Amino acid sequence: MLDKFTVQSFDTLEFWTFMVWATCAASLGLYKGLKSISHARLIENTPTSKIRSAPQGYVEIVGKCHPPLSGKILSPLTQTDCVWFRYKVEKKNDKSWNTVKTGMSSQPILCDDGTDICAIFPKNIHASINNRTTWYGSTPLVSGISPVHFGGGRFRYTEELLQRDNQIYCLGNFITLNEPLNNGRSDNPAARLKPNELQLNVYHTLSKPKDGSPFLLSNNSQSRLVARIRRSGWIGIAFFFIGGGIAVRLLISRFIY
Repeated sequence: MLDKFTVQSFDTLEFWTFMVWATCAASLGLYKGLKSISHARLIENTPTSKIRSAPQGYVEIVGKCHPPLSGKILSPLTQTDCVWFRYKVEKKNDKSWNTVKTGMSSQPILCDDGTDICAIFPKNIHASINNRTTWYGSTPLVSGISPVHFGGGRFRYTEELLQRDNQIYCLGNFITLNEPLNNGRSDNPAARLKPNELQLNVYHTLSKPKDGSPFLLSNNSQSRLVARIRRSGWIGIAFFFIGGGIAVRLLISRFIY
C-alpha cells in the first residue's frame, strides 16, 4: 500500500522512479486506449464495399481468400498448405519467454467477394487471426512436424494461418489499376511480382494507407473484431486511471500531507 508513511520513507530516487513508472503507464494507457476506441469506431462507420464498384481510397471489403501463386504456399513450421501465415519461435529463460525468430508471409492474398478479385499486399498489416496453434519442443528450428499440444521443452512455437476459402475482413487503401497486376510492368504497385505470378488478371489492390489509418486483416467477423479492439481500448483506459491514481497518490503523500 502506498500510504503516506511509505511514500515519505522513499528517498528521492525511489520516489521519482515510482512517479516515472506511474506517469508512463498512465500516458501509454491513455494513448493506446483512445487509439483503439477510435479504430473501433472507424471500423463500425466504414461500410463494406463490393470490389467491382469500390471507390478509390479507404475501403472495407469482405470475401473468401485464395493464394496468388500457381504453386503452394507452405507455412515454415508445419509445412501446411495455406494462403497466409505468421509464426513465432520463443525460448524459455528463468521467468519469461524470449523471441528467437518470427516471420510473416509477404505474398499477396487474393480476396474474392463474388463481384471481383482484389490483391491484398500484407506488408505492415495488422492481422487478427483466430486460427492459431501453439506447441512446445526442444529445438529452435522446426519444420514439417505435427504440433504437440502440451507443455514441455524449452522452446515454444506459435503458428497462425489463413487457409483457402476462409472468410476474411480487410480494411485498407483500395486502388483500381488500368492494367492487370500480372503483366510484369514496372509502373504498377506490384512491380516486385514476376510476370504470370498471379493466377488471374487482377486489377484491384489493397495496401497500407499513407495517412496512418488502420490496415487490417482478420478472419473474425466485423462485430467480433470491433469488440476485441474496443476491449483493448478499455484496458488501456484502465491503465490510465490506475497509473494516474498512483501518480496523484504519490504527489499528495509526498508534498501535501
